[in-house]
Amino acid sequence: MNKLLNKFLVGAIVVCLFMSCSSDDLNDNDSVYVINGFSPTEAFSGDQVTITGSGFDEEVDVYFSEAKVVEFVSRSSNRIVVTVPTNAATGRIGVLGKGGYAFSKESFTYIPGAEITSITPLSGAPGDQISILGVNFHTVALEDLKVYFNGTEGEVVSASSERIDAVIPEGATTGPISVVFGNIQWITGPELIIGEKEL
Repeated sequence: MNKLLNKFLVGAIVVCLFMSCSSDDLNDNDSVYVINGFSPTEAFSGDQVTITGSGFDEEVDVYFSEAKVVEFVSRSSNRIVVTVPTNAATGRIGVLGKGGYAFSKESFTYIPGAEITSITPLSGAPGDQISILGVNFHTVALEDLKVYFNGTEGEVVSASSERIDAVIPEGATTGPISVVFGNIQWITGPELIIGEKEL
């Protein structure tokens, strides 16, 4: 019975999050939960969002549109800090638990984040140039675009929304590639194998 009720409530959350529910539809359900607001109002996957309200318990679930949160940073009766899930979407934030359900009055704006899909080649030596391929790369000045080879900064040669070319620096070691787009986003990609440059 509890599982059936839970499925029904999840369905209600999804319907309300995707349709234009009124304020009464959002919270007039005898729920003990109330969402007063959240911050920031827009974010990427992996960013932290703080939800304020009342009546929250340790078992309450949080949804960004239909995407269920899997990582909680902290919880209290009036404040929940969560990590935005990877499959989030723009829409209202909802909470669901034994005490009922509630929705935010305002919509959260999901920003599609940059993502590294591959690097080529998969190995190289200091002085070699590699290409970092991906999607949604942010447009920033080259001086604000940083590429790190397992923590050692390399030289960025060129950049577009789907490709960044960079030179492997001296002192680089085998490890993941990281890209920093100014103060917008930091992402990590595959491991690059560092070898000695052939003479």
